[in-house]
Amino acid sequence: MENKNKTILLVDDDSTISGLYKERLEIENYNVVLAENGSEAIEKISTIMPDLILLDIMMPKLGGLDVLEFIKSKEELKKIPVIVFTALSSEDSKIESMIKGADDYVIKTKIAPKELVEKVNKFLGR
Repeated sequence: MENKNKTILLVDDDSTISGLYKERLEIENYNVVLAENGSEAIEKISTIMPDLILLDIMMPKLGGLDVLEFIKSKEELKKIPVIVFTALSSEDSKIESMIKGADDYVIKTKIAPKELVEKVNKFLGR
């Protein structure tokens, strides 16, 4: 199945991680748009209407959980799958993310790029 028309918004303030995963997802023919903070993510969500969002929690300007709440509070956005993609490994962070509507919770340091791509494929029906 072709993924070229599927857009992923990758929200992370670490440009090294963003670049790595953008490149890996583009190999799978996804269109990847980057945002460096929560405020930028909210601006881009409304204009690009992504098919999936990879969302870091700890970011400047506006944190990921605030962005998650924004997404899930909007009728036109709440069906977009959100995978929290963070360095936070505490159970409390995971629980809070899931309560606020995250579809999955991934710890950056404990997942290989290939595994993340498999999760994305699952959510996007591939």
